[in-house]
Amino acid sequence: GSCVRVEPASLRPDLVTSEQRAAYRQRFMASTQARLLVEPEIARLAARNAAPEDIAALEALLQRRNNPSGGERCFDEFHVARAAGNPFLVEFVQQLVSEEQKGLSSFSLPMPESQKRAPDSLRDQHQKMLDAIREGDEEFAYFYTKEHVKYVVRAYEEYFALFC
Repeated sequence: GSCVRVEPASLRPDLVTSEQRAAYRQRFMASTQARLLVEPEIARLAARNAAPEDIAALEALLQRRNNPSGGERCFDEFHVARAAGNPFLVEFVQQLVSEEQKGLSSFSLPMPESQKRAPDSLRDQHQKMLDAIREGDEEFAYFYTKEHVKYVVRAYEEYFALFC
């Protein structure tokens, strides 16, 4: 998933302690580290195993996310675990994403100037991932997914540095 959200209370030091913010940051970074290890391999499996209906579902999801009339939406559903053909991986990724979002509201922080192009970057990253999966290119699916998760980690690290 690729959406930066932070609990609104974490922006008010009088409501949340620095220890609570540090604990949230640690939990989030631990789940993201796990995603960095697992998601590229899942993308590799998806490139190998994706059925035409899996590709069509990923294309439809990406198209919905790219639709400007859909409003500001995250790419949080773009996970290729289903296309990999392993239900345990689907559950595992869902648990990781759930852990990242635990205790968060839908309050989105203002985007730092340095990240104004983030939505375009995320869209391009997901398109490259989808293209590699569609073409059955396991190595590029792995590479693009790993680069994507690293990008997300860097974005969150910047948000944490600015807001937490």
